Order: sequence, then C-alpha cells, then structure tokens
Amino acid sequence: KQFALPHEYYPIHFINPGEAMAAAVLDFNPDVILHWADCTREHGKSLAKLGIPMALCFAGGATDAENWYKFQHVFVENEEYRLKFEKQGVDCSIAFGTNTELFTPVDNAVRSIDAYFPATFCDWKRQDLFYKATRGLRTVCAGFMYPVSERYCWEEPMKAGVVVMPHISAEANRMLMAQSKCVLVTSKNVGGSQRTVLEALAMNTPV
Repeated sequence: KQFALPHEYYPIHFINPGEAMAAAVLDFNPDVILHWADCTREHGKSLAKLGIPMALCFAGGATDAENWYKFQHVFVENEEYRLKFEKQGVDCSIAFGTNTELFTPVDNAVRSIDAYFPATFCDWKRQDLFYKATRGLRTVCAGFMYPVSERYCWEEPMKAGVVVMPHISAEANRMLMAQSKCVLVTSKNVGGSQRTVLEALAMNTPV
C-alpha cells in the first residue's frame, strides 16, 4: 500500500516496510538514509540490507533494542541517551530544537483545555500520572497507540475522562497546544518529551 501526500517542502511518500520500501529507496539512491524512529522499527531492518549509510533521529525507548547497531550515527535529544549510545560504541551527537516556523502562538485562541499531553502511549510516558493529577479537569492526550501491547496506557486515561486521540499531525498538535492552558509532561527522564517542552514554549503555552 503506497500513497503520497503533498507538502509545502516536498511530497511525503507512505510505503509499508519491506521489499517495496527497500526498492523505492534504492531507486531514489540517497547518500544517507535518515530515520525518525526508535530502535525497534521494521524499516531499520529492511533498509540496512541496502548497504547505504544510515543515521537515526532517536525517538526514545531502549537504546539497545534490536536494530541499534544498524545505524552509523544517532542523533539524540539529551545527554543521557548520548552516553548510553556511546557506551554501546555508536557514533552519537545531541541535536535538539523545534520547528519555530510551525510552532508559533495562534491569535485569538481560547484556552478551553486545562491540560494537554502529546506523547506515544507507552510506559515511560506515564499517562497514568497525567490523568491522576488532572482528575475533574478538561484534558487531552494524543499520540501513537500500540494496538496490542501497552493498551492500558490509553485505555485507563480514557476511562478516567481524558479525551484520548491517536497520532495526529504536527499542525493539529499546534492547534491543541494553542487551546490548552498548559502542557503537562509526565515522562520519565529516559522517555523523551524534551522537544514537546520547546514546542509548547515556542507557542507561549506554559509547561
């Protein structure tokens, strides 16, 4: 299943991991393959077989998960991740910032959401702390939802009255931040969310 979406910089092509993705990348013939992912994603395996150097913008999780050694360089958001990758023998650097062209204040936005937390629904994001700390308030969580494992990470907040949304676009994330009184981050220190802090602050939304 393949399709493309128009984008202001370049079209975004969606291809399921596997032989079709590998063939499309090989046809494009890049100098480097840059991944935005953790170390478990299927495309890390299939594209490593092409022999093209690969770099990883590390999205979080375990630094020693199955595909960690397939990348020649890893970009991380914090010092803790950098030290872990370097201990494993991976060339690594900190690359930390946000898209300030996108994440800007929205004029006349009414902040009707009491607290918002955009994050993958997984253990280290600790959505349970989010809903327990905000009982009785108008709250929203949005992020990738694992269909089988860690379902409780989104099921429990939903049962507690949190508006739960699946993965959303960056533009939708911006609008939710603009309409929130605060962004509440409950992630563990190994779980990322540093970029979320910058996104919210770029929009004058308290964190």
